[in-house]
Amino acid sequence: MIDFIATFPLFQDKLDADDRSPIATFHLPTLLGERKYGILIPKSTFQVQVTILVVFQVIACAIFAALVYNLIILPKRQNSYLSSGVYLIGFGVIIPAASIMPFLIMEELDIR
Repeated sequence: MIDFIATFPLFQDKLDADDRSPIATFHLPTLLGERKYGILIPKSTFQVQVTILVVFQVIACAIFAALVYNLIILPKRQNSYLSSGVYLIGFGVIIPAASIMPFLIMEELDIR
């Protein structure tokens, strides 16, 4: 799935080069002479890329929340004591996976 998104034309633009042209320019006097300034409009591909990444994060957080609820919270409600397996699942699997996942997505999509 991520390979498909990485080859999607939207993520081919790495936003390295600023090739935008200003919509308005103006000149301001300074101590060293007159300087030219311009107003640039933002690239829409950045907002779309960020939106797609936020959707990925929301889906991943929903999956982690379902895992935590089914593997940690429900067993605790059924039993009054906590076993070591609950801690192993939480601290050994879910927290490291949630911490590493954003970096894996950034590397897989070649985000800079």
